[in-house]
Amino acid sequence: MFLQSVIVILILFAWVNAALNLKRKKINLGEFILWSLLWLVLLVASIFPEIPSNISGSLGVGRGVDLIIYASIFLLFFLMFKLYVKMEEQKKEFTNLVRELAIRRARKK
Repeated sequence: MFLQSVIVILILFAWVNAALNLKRKKINLGEFILWSLLWLVLLVASIFPEIPSNISGSLGVGRGVDLIIYASIFLLFFLMFKLYVKMEEQKKEFTNLVRELAIRRARKK
């Protein structure tokens, strides 16, 4: 029961953080909805642990906790991939900007 209370508090803290980031325009409404859904699913899973257990049984996964861990690992890899793609885009953009700046400076001389 204590661990569930701590998890609920952490999830609520994370959701408030997402709401503040939306207010500060660091994330858009779609991202806020996505994160809110994630926190809601985790909140429901922590309050009602039998739900992930029932789902995991129908998917052939041993325990509900295992299902949550597998889903978390998948989500982390997906987010890492998105970050990688974004960094590559920014690297190309930065290269193009530096190249254009060098050409402009060369023309001035």
